[in-house]
Amino acid sequence: MFWKTYILNHISKKGYHSYTGTEFSYWVKKAGKGNKEDRRLRTLMPKRRSRVFQAERIDETLEWCLDSGKYTEKRMLLVRDPFQTAPLTAVLLFVTEVPCSVKVTLDSGEVFQEETEITKRHRVAIYGLHPAQQNEVHVELRQGDAVIYKKDILVQTGELPKELCDSVIVKKQSETQSPLTLVFGGDTKYAYAFDSEGEVRYYLKQRTRSYGLYPLSQGHFLFLSKKVLAPSYGNPHSILAAEMDFLGRVYREYIVPEGIHHDGCEMTPGGNLLTVSSSMNMYVEDAVIEIDRETGKVVKKLCLFDVLSDHPYLDYFDWAHINTVSYQAEEHSILISARNLHSVLKIDWKTNELLWIFCDTEFWKGTKYENKVLSPKGDTPFCYQSHAAYFLDGYHSGDVKRLIIYDNHWQKRRPVASFDKDKKSYVRIYEIDEKKKTVEHLKSYGTEKSTIRSNGVVVGNSVFSMSGALRKTVENCGGKITEFDSMTGREKNVYLTKTTFYRGYSFFADFHALCEPMEKRDEGLLGVKPEALYCPEETLKKVKWKPCCCERFFPIQDEKRRELARIHMDLYENTLLVNGKDHQVQKIFFRGKKHIYEKDYSETFQRLPHLFGEFCYSLAVSTDNLKKDAYWIYIQCGNQIYRTTNRIRVVE
Repeated sequence: MFWKTYILNHISKKGYHSYTGTEFSYWVKKAGKGNKEDRRLRTLMPKRRSRVFQAERIDETLEWCLDSGKYTEKRMLLVRDPFQTAPLTAVLLFVTEVPCSVKVTLDSGEVFQEETEITKRHRVAIYGLHPAQQNEVHVELRQGDAVIYKKDILVQTGELPKELCDSVIVKKQSETQSPLTLVFGGDTKYAYAFDSEGEVRYYLKQRTRSYGLYPLSQGHFLFLSKKVLAPSYGNPHSILAAEMDFLGRVYREYIVPEGIHHDGCEMTPGGNLLTVSSSMNMYVEDAVIEIDRETGKVVKKLCLFDVLSDHPYLDYFDWAHINTVSYQAEEHSILISARNLHSVLKIDWKTNELLWIFCDTEFWKGTKYENKVLSPKGDTPFCYQSHAAYFLDGYHSGDVKRLIIYDNHWQKRRPVASFDKDKKSYVRIYEIDEKKKTVEHLKSYGTEKSTIRSNGVVVGNSVFSMSGALRKTVENCGGKITEFDSMTGREKNVYLTKTTFYRGYSFFADFHALCEPMEKRDEGLLGVKPEALYCPEETLKKVKWKPCCCERFFPIQDEKRRELARIHMDLYENTLLVNGKDHQVQKIFFRGKKHIYEKDYSETFQRLPHLFGEFCYSLAVSTDNLKKDAYWIYIQCGNQIYRTTNRIRVVE
């Protein structure tokens, strides 16, 4: 094929040829790989294939280039940002006649120095490139300790987005346990990682939800959609989540009608997912769900009010505000942090039994859960409206465990009489004896007050305070990251971030996993899709179906109609996305000649319109169950139903 001949014949004299992901994708499309589309739906609306489909198609073409045998150590193929998601990454492809490993080094190797497995077929992932310059990458072919071939290649990168320029200020610098630090969420538009000099060395072009992303095994992470959400009584929740890696490859996409917010994790490496969700029984952010990793279906949902059914704190629609969840496989238990209860709770995941609570002992006094509260040993400071409570790996000894918490030490949402008005926030480490039901304070690492978000991380002999939302800005910066010596509490490194963020981690890319090809699954969107329900014509006879609300059909005279005109639709695989303002669209109708279907989103209302009333996002409706017919799409806004200009024809 012409495109293949083009690539093979345009190898530079330097011994490698470089493509950008955009250029490479053009030739992928020209090749026609994977162009099979679902012909069941006919429409003039924009149609997009899933990100899994796109990633698999590009990855398959990379494999073909490698299998062609035309790229050797004498002439390599370099593809920059192959998946058009991570601009400061690249993939190097070539084969050798003899098995060897490939060692690649950027600069002097502080941020990126890796070595592949021994093979004849070399697919090398590169990350941590400097932006807006030519990066010199040193490539060595090795057999044991012997270097059998060397080559330097230049990788040109583009400018950073303006939002990431000068995004980090270095206030204190010394040796660090985290060569790259990843921050995301909050007001940070793009997830990014910076080095010890404060230079951005990695970022994702796709914008994250305010909760960012959740680490999984093998360098994967769960990435929540910023645009496909479900309305709630407060902050709308993401219902579309992608499992990704740091090259930007998407392995699975899940539709979760219950919605996901704040946190998620694997129950076991490669196993089912646990995420925070909402009961939606007039309450939000008070549930935990288990998602089957292979099917995307929710196999269990635990609402916190079923565990804490009798207490005086069920007084607000966001009464609990769960912000972290983790799973202890050996005990089949979960650990959650409930910000608006000032509590960390351990719950048996099989029986839903409450095992213990860590909280100010005064908070639960007089309730039926008073005997579940851990007893403090010695002078133990309590946490208030805390975030990110997890057990520390490697510190378990029988019934004794260590707990790390980011103590925001704040009480705006639920004031308590025993609050000590401390003006700092802390990363705190506690030791819990589960048999004796006691808690003992071990260490605290204090920093400026961070009122929400934030987390603490232990890396080697360092403790990182990821203070994501400073109450008072420092040098016009909204976030602060401090690396402490875990033993002495001495500050080793201090960075300020221009914008607030949700959480931070030591960069956790898995080099060897990034060098492996994707396993092709031929799966669409996983999970239970939000389908429109069949609606008999008789029930809608009294409905007045108004003409279309599109601006091109009549002049826009008032703000209400201007807002209606801004509603737009497209298809993501077979799922209709209807984009508008929060709670603007209550119902979506498919009205055909023989059949009518309805999707109802009117069961909630916005309690905090000053915060979330202007959010714009897409409601999702699956078209998989629509019978053969030609459908006009209608929407209900307020008490009126309007016909849009969009049509779908479903054929056999």
